[in-house]
Amino acid sequence: MEIVKNFFAKLFGVLRAIAGLPLIFKWWSRLSEQIHMMISWEKYQNAEPRAKFFANIVAVYGVIIIFSLLFILFGFEVLGMSIGKFILWFLPFYSLFSCKSVGPQDNGVILFFGKPILDVNSGFCFVPLLVCRLIKKTKLVDQLEVPAESQLIWEGSGDPPVGSGMVAPLRITTGGIDAGTKSDDPLDGRLTLEPTAYVRYRIKSLRRFIQSVGSFEEARKQLYDTLVGAIAEEFSSRTPKTIITEIGIINASLEHRVKMLVEGNPESLDEDKRNGWGAEIEDVRLKKTDVSYTINKALAELAAGKISAEKIKIAATAEKFKLTEEGTGAAKAEQLLLEARAIGYKRLAEELNIKEGEVILLVETAKVALSNAQYSYIAGSSGIADLFNVIGALKEVTGKTKKGGGE
Repeated sequence: MEIVKNFFAKLFGVLRAIAGLPLIFKWWSRLSEQIHMMISWEKYQNAEPRAKFFANIVAVYGVIIIFSLLFILFGFEVLGMSIGKFILWFLPFYSLFSCKSVGPQDNGVILFFGKPILDVNSGFCFVPLLVCRLIKKTKLVDQLEVPAESQLIWEGSGDPPVGSGMVAPLRITTGGIDAGTKSDDPLDGRLTLEPTAYVRYRIKSLRRFIQSVGSFEEARKQLYDTLVGAIAEEFSSRTPKTIITEIGIINASLEHRVKMLVEGNPESLDEDKRNGWGAEIEDVRLKKTDVSYTINKALAELAAGKISAEKIKIAATAEKFKLTEEGTGAAKAEQLLLEARAIGYKRLAEELNIKEGEVILLVETAKVALSNAQYSYIAGSSGIADLFNVIGALKEVTGKTKKGGGE
């Protein structure tokens, strides 16, 4: 109890001393006027964040030192220890523990009771303990993939298994061709695609970023929603075929939409939307525009069926060509043979001085007879003599045929 009484007695003594020294207040009033004349409140408000931060630190340290000296001057003690001296002894250690550093690949921001007040770059920075906090974030390019990283996207049919850690793909339905237009190409109709995309961005001002967005999770959510909405708008006005052919135009449109969100829209009436997030967009691209698993399987079967049908068609065309050519060749050969026989019959009739019809009759009769006979005659090539021998043989065979006897 004695200690508590002494504490309040010293406290009231200090207060009475301060209240009983009008000269001190007068001096303090004049000093304030001089400070105000040197640095006005308007100048302070318009000063750079770094200048304001260090001005606040100097002011806080100044107040602490002044009160410590007052405590020493009026002998304010607790447990026999001077509070003023304790604060002055503790101040260097407090300052030492308030020294922080930011890595070469990071940017930082100092928060004063949760409010971002100053951007800090790589190197040393002073962050008053207990009242301020340092947040660090990489200054390198960060990437957001939609709907997730490639290895985490479920590629089977249906939804991913529970607890697998996989993410369902982003499914967006495309537009189709006009009702009056006909096309056999399946890529001209409405299809459900499973696109993947990414955004690459770099934070320039972490203070501005936290003031505008609030957190990194919220920033990724807004980027995700904006990108998905832009993809849906672009796909709904195009067929799958035009999406493939106009992929560059789509990427440019997506990048413009995301930049308006992150880097700011100069035409917006909202100051936050005009100034953006304090970040810059490096790249926005569609990675893939795949169709769903079921449709992809059906398209693969359709393509295989078309290839098989084309193969059969080609084989049938080749067989038809083969038969046509073989028939044409056989007919041509038969024609030439008949022409040769006609020429031969004519020459033979002239040589024998008989009618051409009689020669044909003898030759055809001999052919029938010889086909049923067990022997045959082979004519030589010695001209007219052999030819007469053949005719004689033909007459003999003809005679045998008339008699009805063939050996």
